[in-house]
Amino acid sequence: MTFEAGIELYKAGKFEEALTLFNSLISNSETNPEFHLFRGRILSRLGKTQEAIADFDIIIELDPYNTNYISDRAVVLHLLKRDEEALAEFDRAANLDPKNPYRYSSRAYFKDRIGDLKGAIEDYEKAIELDPEDAVSFNNKGLVEEKLGYKRRSQKALKKQMTL
Repeated sequence: MTFEAGIELYKAGKFEEALTLFNSLISNSETNPEFHLFRGRILSRLGKTQEAIADFDIIIELDPYNTNYISDRAVVLHLLKRDEEALAEFDRAANLDPKNPYRYSSRAYFKDRIGDLKGAIEDYEKAIELDPEDAVSFNNKGLVEEKLGYKRRSQKALKKQMTL
């Protein structure tokens, strides 16, 4: 079986089959970060986040400056309720890739989930500054503003999102 076949199984939601395939691929090539990435994602989907974080730790050892890997690892850390570590990883990804609006919108979404609503708004604003056409960031910013009771600001953000 091939890497591509494993991705297809993953996309089809056939996680157990995909896991078997990625275990086999890793046994033949332990230093391929993409193999560990998909196995980590699969394990996470199966609720095996303790096992998944081990793969993400390996990935970061193999490619410590890849911001996509760092962000994915942050998500698993959050699922493990290790939010301080997750925030540090989201921060690191944004510091390494400061012109990428996705780094800020991802961190904003995380901040919203942990209750840092003002921090979430700041990050959504940075994401919007970098990509003024990002309807999702406008929408999410409006939802966070609504949580804070900023009715007028929320409506403005939500209207802007609808025009994009």
